[in-house]
Amino acid sequence: MSETITGYLSEQVAKLRNSRRSTTLPKIEESKSSSASQLKSAESLQYRRVFEPYPRRLYKDVKWQDEYGRDGWDRTPATSHMDAEVVSSEIGDGIHCITLDIDYPCYVVPSGTRGHFHLYIDYPLTWSKYKRLLKALARAGVVEKGYVDASIRRKHTAVRVPWKKKVVP
Repeated sequence: MSETITGYLSEQVAKLRNSRRSTTLPKIEESKSSSASQLKSAESLQYRRVFEPYPRRLYKDVKWQDEYGRDGWDRTPATSHMDAEVVSSEIGDGIHCITLDIDYPCYVVPSGTRGHFHLYIDYPLTWSKYKRLLKALARAGVVEKGYVDASIRRKHTAVRVPWKKKVVP
């Protein structure tokens, strides 16, 4: 069973990578003549999806007071993602889109429902900590409260494999 899931996920990741390469990234020849500007242009095109449909605020000339900016930081708004140093969660008027620096491998896989996804993060947690995370995500509206309640009752989360469609009784 796990071989089937692993194979399917590998296939989906390969398709996603290939579709991104063919639709958004220009072909860059791997030779000594490849310039830094070509690479920057390709990376920039990859980032365009980050700004749709909610354009996040961009900053440049960032001067951190400490590693995470706890003690403040100076910055200048950037007018283009090509000039930006950081992408903010801010989209305006006190509204934010989730933008995180996760230091563990993550996988986002399309679910069987168009426009929905399953997130896998390779970071083991105790059930107690995982429940707290699930409840916080539900309170924030990121996941449905009913999903969290059902997961807590069965003592684990579960997502349907993408090749099986949800059957509503």
